[in-house]
Amino acid sequence: MEYSLLKVVIVFLAMAGFGIIGSYCNRLWATEPSKGGWAAVAVPGVAAAFVVPVFLSVGASNSVFTEALTGGADFWYQLTVIAGFSILAGVSAPSFVNAVALKALRTAEDAKQNVAAVNSRTDELENSVEAAVEESENNDAPKARSAPTNSKPLLQRYVPDSPEHKILSSLLESQYTRRTIGGIVGSTGLSRAQVRESLAKLIADRKVVETKSAKTQSPLYSLSLAGEENASPPAV
Repeated sequence: MEYSLLKVVIVFLAMAGFGIIGSYCNRLWATEPSKGGWAAVAVPGVAAAFVVPVFLSVGASNSVFTEALTGGADFWYQLTVIAGFSILAGVSAPSFVNAVALKALRTAEDAKQNVAAVNSRTDELENSVEAAVEESENNDAPKARSAPTNSKPLLQRYVPDSPEHKILSSLLESQYTRRTIGGIVGSTGLSRAQVRESLAKLIADRKVVETKSAKTQSPLYSLSLAGEENASPPAV
């Protein structure tokens, strides 16, 4: 999409000019005399007119502005529409700007909620897939184990109920020796972001090691030798 410099200049000059006309009309129609000189008319009109693109972008008429800037075949029609909006914006400058601001914020909030919903659903799907990978990986090489009787030396290094503490407890108590992020999320209630961040810390502390699934190349996490030693039963 290429913009025509001449058409861009024409559009913005028209917005400013018709915004000022709208603001001046508002001043003429006012029941009480307005204070201030020419600037009190021009500045609100121009400011409100330059909010028109935002108004069009959050509505269904964004093509009106973009087609005018690109200099399409209907340029003069698009310019007339923009001029009309600029006059309306100038006539009701304060309320127009406030209304557009509220609408833009509402649209942004709706978009943010939609993105959050999509991300949540994506996380759920990833957790389900990884839980299946975890079960398959460990079933191919089963290793039944119970929680160590002396896991305190390992766990007491981390604040109780901290993400690291929960993840280590999950690794110690699980029937699986190799865990996926989705599996850890399911057993700890942490978010995927929290699990990733905390696993990175535990790997740096040499308490957890990361390997790859031979089937899916998904990352798998298990206690390191240092972690196993810290959580081993006491010598008899």
